[in-house]
Amino acid sequence: MQQQAPHRPAWSAALFSVVVMIACLGASAAPMGAAVTPRVSAVVPASGPPRGGATITIQGSGFTGVERVLFGTIAARSVKVLSPRSIQVLTPAHAAGSVHVKVVTGGGSSPATAQDRYAYVGPPAVTGLAPAIGSTAGGTVVQVTGERFLGVRQVLLGEQPAHSVTVVDSRTLRATAPAAAAGDVDVRITTFSGTSPVVSAGVFRYEDPPAISHLTPAAGPSSGGTEVTITGTGFVGTTAVTFGGIPATWTLTSPTTLVATSPASTRAGTVDVQVQAGGLISAAGAAASQFTYDWVGPTITGLDPRQGPMAGGTPITLTGTGFTGVTGVLFGEATASYSVVSDTEISAVTTPGLTPGPVRVQVTTSSGTTPEDPHAVYTYEGGGPAGGNGPLLSYTRGVDSDRDGTFQGGSAEELTTDVFIQNVAEGTAPVMVNPPNREADITPSFSPDGTKIAWASSATNNGTFDIFVKDLSTGVITNLTNTGAGQFERWPNWSVDGAQIVYSKRTRANNLDIWIMNADGSDQHYVAGQVGPGQTAEDCCASFDLLGGVVFASNRAGNFDVYRYGLEPRSATEDPARLTRLTRSTSYEGTPSVEATGTVVYRHGTEQQVYRVDPAQPGAPPMRVPTPGLIRTPSGTPDGRGLVFGWRERPGPPLDIAWAAADGTGLVMLTDTPTLTETDPAWQPAPVSPSD
Repeated sequence: MQQQAPHRPAWSAALFSVVVMIACLGASAAPMGAAVTPRVSAVVPASGPPRGGATITIQGSGFTGVERVLFGTIAARSVKVLSPRSIQVLTPAHAAGSVHVKVVTGGGSSPATAQDRYAYVGPPAVTGLAPAIGSTAGGTVVQVTGERFLGVRQVLLGEQPAHSVTVVDSRTLRATAPAAAAGDVDVRITTFSGTSPVVSAGVFRYEDPPAISHLTPAAGPSSGGTEVTITGTGFVGTTAVTFGGIPATWTLTSPTTLVATSPASTRAGTVDVQVQAGGLISAAGAAASQFTYDWVGPTITGLDPRQGPMAGGTPITLTGTGFTGVTGVLFGEATASYSVVSDTEISAVTTPGLTPGPVRVQVTTSSGTTPEDPHAVYTYEGGGPAGGNGPLLSYTRGVDSDRDGTFQGGSAEELTTDVFIQNVAEGTAPVMVNPPNREADITPSFSPDGTKIAWASSATNNGTFDIFVKDLSTGVITNLTNTGAGQFERWPNWSVDGAQIVYSKRTRANNLDIWIMNADGSDQHYVAGQVGPGQTAEDCCASFDLLGGVVFASNRAGNFDVYRYGLEPRSATEDPARLTRLTRSTSYEGTPSVEATGTVVYRHGTEQQVYRVDPAQPGAPPMRVPTPGLIRTPSGTPDGRGLVFGWRERPGPPLDIAWAAADGTGLVMLTDTPTLTETDPAWQPAPVSPSD
């Protein structure tokens, strides 16, 4: 009997058909585990030397089963797959130029994209020097132009390394020439790609500057007109002779002798005589080249009283010398009534004050007008001195050996600077804030409540700066930063609420970044700056603005300009979208300070004048604040009615601290030290009492 086949339900055949169909369809799909095409999303770093041997990381996807990595058509050395998204290789040697980096796996080659480019950068080249001549004493700042100034490691003049190298961009850098013997040397630049070749455009000539050995006579009246015989060397090709920066008329009588006529001076004291010849200038500061002006006009030695009400009408006695033939007495710009008691005494009545604070008192006779003198300052009471709030003014004082108006620690003298506070209204002697030391203490800043002062000092790290704070009521000094050799922090400024301090921090050569910390030194963190490979810029002198950001000076675009950067949100790298360039000049724009009104005052380099810009109106042209003389480090008084700044009437003399109204009028000298420079002024806000 034939056995019957087992019964199968109808759904069984249907299921078999579906399985067969799926199997057939699956036969055309990629099998599980099949290789995918690799892709390159980044090459870090994206440049290196033609000789190869640089370690780089390739980022992307599909880096499984890597067979080789190609730079153009040349295979990389030592390929190390770190993950399916990361490969580390040694670059092969290749001619200078840009190539695609390709990753080859079983899934094929990565497609060429803009992100996989690697640049083989050749050695740098020098195409020009400005100036191409300098003093054998060194110190000449040379601007070097050329190509491929990326990753600069050293600049050589002959066999000596240059000082203070600043890379502006890939085609420009600045370097300070070291001292050397007279003659020609080649300027060469070394980067990661090698050293620039010797070219005629890169020849720098050292020459002996003119030198003064004797002045006869070495003194004369302030009215000028003294014939002075200048003896020395290197006078051939003389183009200028100056007395304290004031041009004099002169005659060259031999290669070693000049006869000059002293110009008139508005101040008594000693000035440097300098000779310029062949683009070089004789040194300043030597006793053999100094000329003393003897004042021949009237002088004021005292006022009684030294202060009074804004309404004026106060009887006042002026004591001094040379009061015969008086033709006028001025309180600021206003003419006062007076009577001459004797050659040494005048009785006058004060004029009404225009603003609270000090004004200069002057007496004019047929022999001239009394020079600027701290004894000749009268203070109108009300609202604090010079339109400030508190009674104190702080500033940096020291020997400015190169007379550039700054203390950069460029010499032993400049490493001995101190921070002072002074009650200008009462005319009391200045008091040193920092402990006595032979180090540099600079750039003071008052806290918003007027009870503390912050500054930068090199006292702890042998020339590198840290931030300190002193409590003026207790005298306690706190060291907030301490980064050690090779780094420094400078230019501290307080936030509006006093909770934070912004400052500049150097973490590597030729680069300063903006940092912020809490007022007690905690939470020190990066804010803005050039931190990328090959990026170098000096970002300095930052202040908090009233819009939730900071303003600072930076040379990231070639020369110094004023920038603003928004602080939120906090990030580890600079966000270009939050950076605003407030000034665009071919000259120096630096040391910005935020005024009580929210505007920013800063120094314009070519004219050394005060300018003002509003960060709330980016793109609006800056406005000049008309002030006489040459200005450094301007800042606003806390009540918004005045400015204080380092001031000098002309190039050459040291800086003093001066005040002017917010519109630049009514200049009044607050300090007068003929041999020392005072700069970086900051006015104390109204102090807060314990009950406030």
